[in-house]
Amino acid sequence: MSKSMRNGALLGVLLLVTAVATAEGDAEKAMLSASVAPKAFGTQDYTITVVSAMGFQGIGSFVNPATLSVSFWVCDEHFCWVDHYYTSLELPAGAVIDYIGVNSATPVDAALGFHLHVRDADNVRTTLLSYSLPGHADFRTDYTGLLGIAIPQNAGHTYVLDIEHPVIDQQSYFGYVEIYWRRTVSDPPTTATFGDVPSSHQFFQAIEALASSGITGGCGGGNYCPEKPLTRGQMAAFLAKALGLHWSQ
Repeated sequence: MSKSMRNGALLGVLLLVTAVATAEGDAEKAMLSASVAPKAFGTQDYTITVVSAMGFQGIGSFVNPATLSVSFWVCDEHFCWVDHYYTSLELPAGAVIDYIGVNSATPVDAALGFHLHVRDADNVRTTLLSYSLPGHADFRTDYTGLLGIAIPQNAGHTYVLDIEHPVIDQQSYFGYVEIYWRRTVSDPPTTATFGDVPSSHQFFQAIEALASSGITGGCGGGNYCPEKPLTRGQMAAFLAKALGLHWSQ
């Protein structure tokens, strides 16, 4: 068997495996119809995590170093196939994803698709979000939200970003994915830690969060003293523990 025939056979196997996995795993995706500009102000400001196309792995792509984008080619004179490009998403436990933006230049509607998956320790994959991108010749970031996707914990879970290029004889470009996420305060326990901060107290959840994380042990006698003034020394202890301040010795 010649080298070209061997390469063609190997590519055929890879494409068959990809096509089977796609047919079994991907649900029908809704078309993203509008760009929703995310709000980034208020008491819970967003942190924006940007994942470049350079961080995705897949087959059938060409990296353009001039524009730092990935060009998707799906058909040549011999084969057409479905490409998926994957990368992991790392966010802190307790984060909530509200908006996701995909930067791309696509010739027609649905030339690119986006998925967010979570995989657990038992190899069970769940798709949390799935949609198709609208067509536009110029580079544009298309947003979807308000999502409210919670990341309750990282142990035993991994989150995966998935860019899909369906079988279509077109060239498309993908630049990056933007993840807009915010932090949250854990739900309070059912039993109060401090005698002077019952569950009906205005700041019960926040005070219980400080106690559970070891930032405060209260003012003594099983109380927190929520109405007492805070000294500069106490403030230093609160901030140092909350921020995990550390420096090289």
